Amino acid sequence: MPRSTSTQDKHTPRLRGPSVWRYGAVAATTLAIVGGLTTPAFAAPEAPAALSWSACPSEYQLDASTNQCASVPVPIDYSNPDAGTIDILVTRHRATNQGESRGVLFTNPGGPGGDAIGSNSMFAAVLPDAVTSEWDLIGVQPRGLAHAGAVECSLSDEALAQLGLGLGVGATARESCTSAGSTAHLTTENTARDWNEVRLALGEESIDIYGLSYGTILGSTYATLFPQHTGRMILDSAADQDSLWSELLWLQNDGYKGRFYDLMQWLADHNDVYGLGTTPLQVYQRWSDRIVEEAGGNPTLAPPPAQVGDVPPGLLAVADAYRLGVDLTGPARVRFEAFMRSLADPTHHQTASGTYIATRQLLPQRNNWPIAAELIRHGVDVLPDGALGVEGEDLDEIIQFQMMQTLVLCNENTVAPRLDRVPGWLFSTFVFGDLFD
Repeated sequence: MPRSTSTQDKHTPRLRGPSVWRYGAVAATTLAIVGGLTTPAFAAPEAPAALSWSACPSEYQLDASTNQCASVPVPIDYSNPDAGTIDILVTRHRATNQGESRGVLFTNPGGPGGDAIGSNSMFAAVLPDAVTSEWDLIGVQPRGLAHAGAVECSLSDEALAQLGLGLGVGATARESCTSAGSTAHLTTENTARDWNEVRLALGEESIDIYGLSYGTILGSTYATLFPQHTGRMILDSAADQDSLWSELLWLQNDGYKGRFYDLMQWLADHNDVYGLGTTPLQVYQRWSDRIVEEAGGNPTLAPPPAQVGDVPPGLLAVADAYRLGVDLTGPARVRFEAFMRSLADPTHHQTASGTYIATRQLLPQRNNWPIAAELIRHGVDVLPDGALGVEGEDLDEIIQFQMMQTLVLCNENTVAPRLDRVPGWLFSTFVFGDLFD
């Protein structure tokens, strides 16, 4: 599932082209999902040659004593195996007790498009010893990412502006992006078939599966295609496959809003560390001020409820009435302010703020919340070295990941758009650019 920026994202290939509207381009990739997926018949695959393990690419900085990598050639088009192959990078974290080995555990961190090479070592660090001592952990890089037929995009200023408005997202991705594995073949089904090619190369009769978020979709797809080669499965944070993809993306909005208010409360609880305010509303105001500074437009996400700490000392006698008034007027107030700013200057748009875009991407993973705090304190352009983990060119890589994800979503969406939602989407997109609506 579409997810937040994480350390895995830094290994996607670079975006070539102007960075105008780059934040708007990221924002727009979850919109206008179109297309469908058909399932042709496939010939039985031949077993690939044995794997040749060596050190993983240096950018992953993995301990070579416990992590190894190899490449597996897979068909670009499984319905036409003679059409050529691409090499898929595979990583292995060896079981610490090889004498008691119980096979292989394939891992996937989510996405579509989560980097499986770096995340596999993360799984090795957090899974119980009872697992890592007896299973080899296997990460198979999804096609379209670095070291797996990487998607490369060259976006013009015009294309980036279109993306910033949420127009023709899928078409722009198809027209502007290429892949050695062909962008038309970036699908969950093909990635699952890549898993089976890796299974054959490993010489395993079956695989066990640990999938998170989108990894549950990938894992269950593999089990559906190859039930005879599927062992145990752990599917964490599964999704309704009947909602893929446009409905699922819509349903995530409320979850993102709830997570945002959790972040505001967490930062207020840690005011001694970050100094952003003692109440969620105070933190929200600091966040809003940063976005206005960067973009000229304020966020339109409703402020969190006022607390006693937000009441001026002279009004404590009527604190309940004051808080009620603030809460009732807050959502309308921020939208009115944003509307007036856009009338004064149409370029004053919240999606022009790197802090705004990054906040939404950082929300799902709580370990990223300190990064969000530093963004609010310092802003994207003056962030202390190392505080964000990604800098100018790496931010472009995040957009590259988003474009790859868009291609997957467009290639396999099965849910027709809800026309009754179009008016609200148009207003939110063209007037406010609210990523949370």
